[in-house]
Amino acid sequence: MKLNKREQTIAFVTIAAVLLGLGYWYIFVPYQEAHASLTRDNADVMMQVTKAHHLFDDQKAANRKWGQMVQAGLGTDASAADSKILHSILDFAQNTGLNLSIKPDRIDQEKQFKKISYRATGNGTLAAITSFLWQIRTSPNPARVTDITITNRKEGSDELTLTVDVSTLVYVPDTKDAAAAPVQVEKEVQ
Repeated sequence: MKLNKREQTIAFVTIAAVLLGLGYWYIFVPYQEAHASLTRDNADVMMQVTKAHHLFDDQKAANRKWGQMVQAGLGTDASAADSKILHSILDFAQNTGLNLSIKPDRIDQEKQFKKISYRATGNGTLAAITSFLWQIRTSPNPARVTDITITNRKEGSDELTLTVDVSTLVYVPDTKDAAAAPVQVEKEVQ
């Protein structure tokens, strides 16, 4: 069977169209899907790598912060930390002109830390109270305001009563970690 020129052209175009269709659906589409999948996987892996880098950076920053806290006053001597935070609160109150009375509240054990709390009650202006709280917040000693109440002594005046709970931490290492902890801190500080 001999095909004329027109039939040959139609057969050629038909075979070419079928081959192009098969190539598109069996080669190009799977390639595009695989490429898109690899691109998504690559983006996911890059995001995980970025998170891992941030985690390592956060760990270094936390170790630096831990070293600073230990140097600034987070020690293992409860009486020294107790005295240090008490004197700091009194100094902050004196610097701001706040009249405070301070009494020990409680000592709690939380894992490897002993939390020493004080309750301070006093009178002063809003500016004095604000300055006092800011000095506690920015203190190099490990101090934290755990509870605060501010009430008005007289309506329409700037005479306020402050009741605040301030706590500090003391590091109490486990007996098995006692020898290793100071060495780790020294390495991180240097």
